[in-house]
Amino acid sequence: MGTACSINLKKSELSSKTQDSLNTMICIAFVFLAFLLHPAIEGSPLPSKGRCICIGSGANFISPAHIKTMEIFPSSAICPQLEIIVTLKDKTKKCLNPKSKFTLKFMKNAKKSR
Repeated sequence: MGTACSINLKKSELSSKTQDSLNTMICIAFVFLAFLLHPAIEGSPLPSKGRCICIGSGANFISPAHIKTMEIFPSSAICPQLEIIVTLKDKTKKCLNPKSKFTLKFMKNAKKSR
């Protein structure tokens, strides 16, 4: 079989059998490449990365006057980190840093007021 350089040869310079083999190899390579790149095209996350809602560590402080609700998602097989998401009064959602002093104090006060 020829190398990649043989693709540049004129069709008349290659035997029909060699040309068919070359076309088959190119098609197989294209299909393989399409399957290889499919997850990247679809945007599917890699299984090892998980599917966390929060990107990064989150905000260290948000004014309590702006917070409407708070959701706590414990670490799981899907996301290895604790996630705390607050919904603000303007209906936007923000992630809080679960290790910040503000978040720890806010969660403690929220548990007391329940």
